[in-house]
Amino acid sequence: MIYVNGDSWSQRSNINPDYSWPCVLQSKAKCQVINQSAGCGSNSRMLSNLQKFYQTGARPKIILIGLTIYSRWHLPSKMGSSWNIGTMVAINDRYGEKNDEILPFYINYVYDEIEYIYQMYNQIWQMHELATNYFKCPIIFFNSWSPDIATMHKEIYKNPKSWIASIVDDTNDIAIKDYIHAFNFFKTKLDDWNLVLDTWSDLVYNHIDDEKGLHPGHPSPQGHTMICNNVLDTIEQRYPLLHKELV
Repeated sequence: MIYVNGDSWSQRSNINPDYSWPCVLQSKAKCQVINQSAGCGSNSRMLSNLQKFYQTGARPKIILIGLTIYSRWHLPSKMGSSWNIGTMVAINDRYGEKNDEILPFYINYVYDEIEYIYQMYNQIWQMHELATNYFKCPIIFFNSWSPDIATMHKEIYKNPKSWIASIVDDTNDIAIKDYIHAFNFFKTKLDDWNLVLDTWSDLVYNHIDDEKGLHPGHPSPQGHTMICNNVLDTIEQRYPLLHKELV
């Protein structure tokens, strides 16, 4: 079994037949591909899904995560659903409901850039710990579409303390020491994490649908095939024996 989670760049297609890259992967794999991605899905939603998936007793051979932008957050909701809230949209992943009334509160009173960047790395760390110590399988994190993540990552880990000082108003705030400790901690984990920072959006920039396409602003069927091949190449490079077993 292969487990996939992500946002709209990994979710099932919004039309039939499904042409998403996890579906393409299923056509190539020797085992089942489970895809729990959702449009506007947050990294915190992916972590929550992964926790629930472990509780079912499922044990995949590998976990593939398409990271999304850190400004999104998930709020548990009715019947196992989640409200995925960002700076642009609030949508329920199961029922498709939207609620723009939440956005002003989230933007003005909840979202804080450094806290949510910290939370993204916290979620990566927790997902890696789940995969390594509980699922007992590899996990690979892909940067689906945000060049900001790749740029920011390089800047942070040159010198976490200097980076933090460059983006906060008050370096004497009580929280700053905690952030410095946290990002220095994450820096010690980078070699353990399988982070692919080059974006899929750069890979498929000539194969993204316009407003007349099947899914505007997202990969075309050919783009999804290219992403699938990129994912398989990454697995083969990092886990050649597992690649032979799975494909």
